[in-house]
Amino acid sequence: MDSSKPDVNVLWVGVIVEGGLFCVALVLGWFGFCDHRQPLNQFDWEFGKKAILWGVVATLPMLVYLAMFHFWTPAFFKPMREFVETRLNPMFRGSSLLELLILSIMAGIGEELFFRWCLQGGITSVLELRIGITGAVASGLVIASFVFGGCHWVNASYGITTMIVGGYLGVLMILSGTWLVPAIAHALFDFIALIYITKLPVKQ
Repeated sequence: MDSSKPDVNVLWVGVIVEGGLFCVALVLGWFGFCDHRQPLNQFDWEFGKKAILWGVVATLPMLVYLAMFHFWTPAFFKPMREFVETRLNPMFRGSSLLELLILSIMAGIGEELFFRWCLQGGITSVLELRIGITGAVASGLVIASFVFGGCHWVNASYGITTMIVGGYLGVLMILSGTWLVPAIAHALFDFIALIYITKLPVKQ
């Protein structure tokens, strides 16, 4: 038996989970719970090119965080680092670059469509007429970020860090006006982070 292979097919798990989020977001969006300023059936290729540039640049602060995680491990990071080394590393180390790329793209599209376009945008759209645009935008950002962190909660440091990242991605959507920017940043960062994780020494 090849001990480098994970016990589960992470590609198929990722396709099911992230694809499921994608489908749920589309269903909720069809019922109107989404960001009404971003109809999915209206896509401008010129704006899409700008979104790619935004997304690539927006990845840089998250890569700085990844470098800090690698070179500096304060007490807050230790539970997250242990989870990465003992759980995520064995899970992904047998995956090919193509599999990691597919998983990253699926995560970027599925999670950002659900958490940012659908949840954050939906809350903002619902509350806008009730409490005003400023309060609605802030509420959507905070609630979606908390839910995003909660869905990734394996321990406090991992969950809180993911919550902060969710807030950052939410701000990206607000500033850029499209969920595509956080989706691109999310996918690119995940791809680089997964490659990094697979290169870590195996720990039991």
